[in-house]
Amino acid sequence: MVLKGIANLITSYANPDKWYWLSYQFTKQYAKLKPLPDNNLTKINRAIKLDALLWLLSETGQQFPIPVKINGLELFNKPRPNGLILCSAHMPLLPVALRTLVENEIKLDALIIKPIVKDNRYPLFGINYGIPVINNSPSVLLKAKTVLKNSGIVIALADEDTGYKKFSPNIFHLAQKLQSDMIYFFSELKPDGTIEVSFHEAPKIANEDGDLAKLRISTLNDYRNKIFNIQQNFVIEHIC
Repeated sequence: MVLKGIANLITSYANPDKWYWLSYQFTKQYAKLKPLPDNNLTKINRAIKLDALLWLLSETGQQFPIPVKINGLELFNKPRPNGLILCSAHMPLLPVALRTLVENEIKLDALIIKPIVKDNRYPLFGINYGIPVINNSPSVLLKAKTVLKNSGIVIALADEDTGYKKFSPNIFHLAQKLQSDMIYFFSELKPDGTIEVSFHEAPKIANEDGDLAKLRISTLNDYRNKIFNIQQNFVIEHIC
């Protein structure tokens, strides 16, 4: 595997403070040599490959810096008595956004995820921290409800996988039932190599049809489309 070999070279011969920039420069060229099968995703191809390389570097347990620009961090200064759901869609480099919250001393109580992870904690790029995991099982919403009722923060990805068009409304219905606030989060790779992390407050008032969950899904999809910059290929076809 090419990326694994590059990760071994980087960790063997470079100081950790240079790991990110070496990864960034490599993926700049590698993304051109090995495009994704789906041409509609070529604009995020580099970010996807950088994401994979950062995972490999993080497996060493060594901490390393990642250059970020943060927008919307002030949203976390507001009290959230009914809990807070951090919501996004499957996109590359999302762990960078979560890392910025940890580094700003914002406690992340649970992350909903399908695969089983080591020690039931989800690791983040380049820091020694793992978010407690709620495995996606029949009891997942009940466990998330317990966290939210204690004014905690739950993280959830609302779609099935990168590029999929199906969104599940379950987490949105739970937020509405408990009157929990919701914040969207994203990471976007910029041409200068920095990663722009952004947080956006989700709508709190339903539109004309009275369906707040549907509005929140549509708004999330709009933010995702803007980052992908291929809006015609990433639209909601139906909500399962």
